[in-house]
Amino acid sequence: VVAFFSYNYMQGAMKDDVHAVESGFLTLLPVLDEGGRAILYRSFGVEENTTTEEKIRVWWYLLHVAMDRHPNAVRMGFVLFTNATGSKIQHFDSRWLLAAFTSGDQDFPIRWRCSHICHANRIFPFVAAATKAILSLRQRETFVLHDGSRER
Repeated sequence: VVAFFSYNYMQGAMKDDVHAVESGFLTLLPVLDEGGRAILYRSFGVEENTTTEEKIRVWWYLLHVAMDRHPNAVRMGFVLFTNATGSKIQHFDSRWLLAAFTSGDQDFPIRWRCSHICHANRIFPFVAAATKAILSLRQRETFVLHDGSRER
């Protein structure tokens, strides 16, 4: 995670949230997708020791880093890939989700273009339906749940 950032977050705006940034629950990948969009990767399995406020600050920080590192991504937007392996109902933090969904669609110059949720467990389709209720129409149309088998 640390190698991809030009900012020295340990002395800067994220100095109080170093453990949240380094936890890897949310990571800005160093490459763009084929459409020129920044890629944020979320992993449910590592966010247990991260507070709602820390998650929100890391989200906003990584969107700023994406805009700085990938100027074309401001125009093209970003995509979110979520690895839901090991997800539990406790991982669904409505305050964090609301802050992320609204900022990615309204507050930032970089726009949320698509969400892919992979390796979802059986509860996820029900939670996804509730989550879609707080999404904008455009976000709902680009919210993709991949809940199939891990086998090829």
